[in-house]
Amino acid sequence: MGEIQGRPILVLIDSGSSHSFLHSSFASVVPGVRSLSVPSVVTVADGSSIQCSSEIPNAEWSVQGFKFHSTLKLLPIGSFDLILGMDWLQAFSPMKVDCTHKIMTISYGSRHITLQGSQDD
Repeated sequence: MGEIQGRPILVLIDSGSSHSFLHSSFASVVPGVRSLSVPSVVTVADGSSIQCSSEIPNAEWSVQGFKFHSTLKLLPIGSFDLILGMDWLQAFSPMKVDCTHKIMTISYGSRHITLQGSQDD
């Protein structure tokens, strides 16, 4: 779980996604939405394609009390509000991931922080 503009968000970290995406329902809540000069076509998990025509550069969001800034492309995505893709993962690489305990340790400024994933199975 995380937060954007004071609203709770459900976050998915997805190494299979090239970019980071925010559910388009947040477009009216998060400032700085801009239209893409050239819309892009995004292939989603079920194999279908969706056109992406806007993004929020440098959007501020937080998870477990830590603030992050990311360029978020707006899409009507499914079960999650924010999908963090390879662009976000590469920004914090290298990192330590423990899939058994659902934890990720990343560099955050001059220190390392550990993010804990949901324990729901």
